[in-house]
Amino acid sequence: MKAKATSLEALRRRSNTSSIRILDQVVKEVCAALPESLRAFAEDADLCEQWIEDGDYSFPSLEVTPAVGDWHEGAGQLLTLRTPHLGTFQACGKKETYNLCVKVLNLRSLAGVRESRWAEFLGPDSSPKGSWRCLYKLPVEKRTADLQWRIVQGAIATNRYRAHLDPELGEGCIFCSEVETLEHLFVQCPRLPALFVLLKSWFQGLGEEFSFILFIFVPKYSAKKKGVHTLLNFLSGAAKMAIWLTRRNRVQGVGSVALLPVLRGLLRARLRVEYTYYHLMDNLQAFSHMWAVGGCLCSVGGDGELRLHI
Repeated sequence: MKAKATSLEALRRRSNTSSIRILDQVVKEVCAALPESLRAFAEDADLCEQWIEDGDYSFPSLEVTPAVGDWHEGAGQLLTLRTPHLGTFQACGKKETYNLCVKVLNLRSLAGVRESRWAEFLGPDSSPKGSWRCLYKLPVEKRTADLQWRIVQGAIATNRYRAHLDPELGEGCIFCSEVETLEHLFVQCPRLPALFVLLKSWFQGLGEEFSFILFIFVPKYSAKKKGVHTLLNFLSGAAKMAIWLTRRNRVQGVGSVALLPVLRGLLRARLRVEYTYYHLMDNLQAFSHMWAVGGCLCSVGGDGELRLHI
């Protein structure tokens, strides 16, 4: 079907589209997708002449679905076509259409890619959708947020992978000689249980049950529990940073490798800086609202002094 220049110009004005060339291509592709009977109906010149501008016409309802061939969505996969849902051609929005087109165009390269590096260890459905945004929520520092994101994505150079580049390095953990994988470094190393006992007590103090899923992915923020989730994210990030810093110190042979003292040092330093700032701003109420939730980490005494509970 070939559209006339006059009809294309009228369609361009009605659709508020600037490019005649793109509009002509869209018309051709839409017509090519129509069944033979509808295509013949649209190409009927006599019917076109009977068109009344103000007439009440209804376009056939077309359901829009992605063309994925024999691809099937699996559990724990990064690519999902469950969202967005386009529905009918008349109802689909620009943003939803664009998002789905990007997924379909990258279908071949994304097929089989796991949603998270932790899917095998924590389970295929362990990763909460969209929670990675919470990794960067204040008051978490950017370097800590970057570390958390790298842990979630598996972008950490553990000895198991570094040994492929330098065989003399070995795959062993520098603390226990077990193979240093991502899971071992941040969850399974024998030096970590005392850390998790401490985190568990803090989580319980905030009314949450500690789990490795919550530790790795951090909670998805909700308005009702914003204060609690803020501290859970901060504590999880600080613990991961302490693990990473003590490992770095052992490799470089400088600094402390005692995990709990390093973690407590990070927390005390941050709390004192925040307290000093809010004290100078004469707004200790805001400090308490963010940092003293449930008295888990600290509290502000009646005399306005900072009392650390860590």
